[in-house]
Amino acid sequence: MNLTESVPTLLNFSQIKENENAIIRKLLAYAELLIEWNDKLNLVSRQLTKAQVWFHVVHSLLISRFYSFENSVQCVDIGTGGGLPGIPLAICFPQSTFQLVDSTAKKIIACQDMCLRLGLSNVECTASRIEQVKGMFDVGLSKHVGKINLMVRWSKHLIKPTGHLIILKGHDQASVKQEINQEEVIVAIATTVGVGALAIVRLSGKDAIEIVSKVLYKKNGQTLSLYHVPTHTAHHGYVVKPDGSLIDEVMVLVYRMPRSYTGEDSVEINCHGGALVTEEILRTLIEAGCRLAEPGEFTKRAFLNGKIDLTQAEAVGELIHAKTYAMHRSAMVHLKGTLSKRLQQLRSELIRACALLELEFDFSEEDVEFQSRDDLRQMLDKFIQELEQLVSSFEFSKVIREGIKVTIIGKPNAGKSTLLNALIGKERALVSAEAGTTRDYLQEPFYYGGVLFQIVDTAGLRESDNIIEQEGIRRSKEQSADAQIIIYLFDLTHHLNIQELNKIKPDLEKLYPEAKVLFVGNKLDLLKPPIVQDVPAILISAEKNIGLDCLLSELKHLAENSQARTEGSLMVTNVRHYEALSNAMSALKEANTLLSQNGNMELTASSLRAAVYEVGTITGEVTNNDILNYIFEKFCIGK
Repeated sequence: MNLTESVPTLLNFSQIKENENAIIRKLLAYAELLIEWNDKLNLVSRQLTKAQVWFHVVHSLLISRFYSFENSVQCVDIGTGGGLPGIPLAICFPQSTFQLVDSTAKKIIACQDMCLRLGLSNVECTASRIEQVKGMFDVGLSKHVGKINLMVRWSKHLIKPTGHLIILKGHDQASVKQEINQEEVIVAIATTVGVGALAIVRLSGKDAIEIVSKVLYKKNGQTLSLYHVPTHTAHHGYVVKPDGSLIDEVMVLVYRMPRSYTGEDSVEINCHGGALVTEEILRTLIEAGCRLAEPGEFTKRAFLNGKIDLTQAEAVGELIHAKTYAMHRSAMVHLKGTLSKRLQQLRSELIRACALLELEFDFSEEDVEFQSRDDLRQMLDKFIQELEQLVSSFEFSKVIREGIKVTIIGKPNAGKSTLLNALIGKERALVSAEAGTTRDYLQEPFYYGGVLFQIVDTAGLRESDNIIEQEGIRRSKEQSADAQIIIYLFDLTHHLNIQELNKIKPDLEKLYPEAKVLFVGNKLDLLKPPIVQDVPAILISAEKNIGLDCLLSELKHLAENSQARTEGSLMVTNVRHYEALSNAMSALKEANTLLSQNGNMELTASSLRAAVYEVGTITGEVTNNDILNYIFEKFCIGK
């Protein structure tokens, strides 16, 4: 579609005083002038086609669909460049005035020339920085490519209180919405809602301090202004409703940008605990101009403002949900940025390797010394080896994510189900004196000493003709294969002697080489004195809770040793990180294969770029809104 077809659909010519054909002729003339000047000064882009000019003109005229210029409107075009959107609108609406502002004098000279040749008497051109421009306008206009918040800040002094600021952005609506959301002050209750001594209501955003100052008063009834207080200071006051009624006595902590969690101006209101008090403060702040924060929005803003990277943001969520010491320690390692720093370094090294490779096919005909194939292969081998270590660590980190798996095995009727019930503190497994009643495995989590265990009760190990029992025994063996601890439970009343235990032990250790085997003798309460003291096992009565403390202490000791093996090196505990690293490793292996076979260099470079991209998605150097929403929507509100 060209200008002649587009303009009538955009403009209501019955309300425009000038002739339709005259307007279209001027717009076409402007398009020619813009191309002419762009060739000299690069006003819009390096090369500007007629189709591109038409797009910019139509884009500018779209504003008239949302804002009326029919009456005498005073407009300022901020950062006008080549006169967009000001000149097309000035052509169509001669009754309104337009001041074109740009800090580059050459661009203003071009705009002055175009306005003169077009005969536009309603346009004034000014070479100036926006903060130095004087006057008040009904509407500010800008085809702005930078951050919206900066444009709002720079131009605020130019717009009348009843005026508007219209910014033309690209077609990526999600990014624009995200940027607009960041302009709003968000508020949330940061502590658990309910009865308590204290609670915290937190705010973040460029006007956070101003909004809190609206509702904060001193004891004498005067407003308590926080406008000029230093950062990291505490202030005593009272939160008051708009009708003057008192809500609570509070302590207010002020954090000025960038020295805050989010990187923005932030305020924390420490009030008395209780759902009513916090809800009333929250409602009052929303009425004063805040928006209720979305889940994880404070941490999301910290990421978007460069305070933390994406792995650190995810570590915040892991820290909040940590239920064991191991999960807590793992989250803290990631929060400190240990993994981030290594991945950023790896990504930089990959970019360097990619640049060396692309240099070769960019300057293949030049007298340039290139990196040898052997050196590049060695470099890729090193990267692949490191990625393999990180990827394999994900499986080892399973004990941190899911807990220590403890499988109880033994002959039928040894008391395995009774032991499971005793450990988890509830009747989960059915208990019967009849042997072979457990036909399938049961798995239940329980915590002890800050350690998460996954305890598994299995079918008794014996020869059986029953098909269902055989399947249960098969599943029991399957569940034991990946356990970190095997409890071999035996019945003390069957008088299993030391020699028999010593005979079973090597067979079990051979069968489960990755697990620690623990012998436990059950039904201690049924033994008659004297009780054998030198049995190499922990002696308990699961039914009478005798000896369980010793068993739990030993489980905790073995668990800590098992987790210590996983915590000594850099670990990948996040599924998203694991998938990205696996994809990066596959891409590098593909690149290495192509190098070894003297394959197509562009395909090799493409595989390297894919690896760079995948590593970048982990730290957030490469990301999109879908990834961010997926990560932060799992956070609680207020974090």
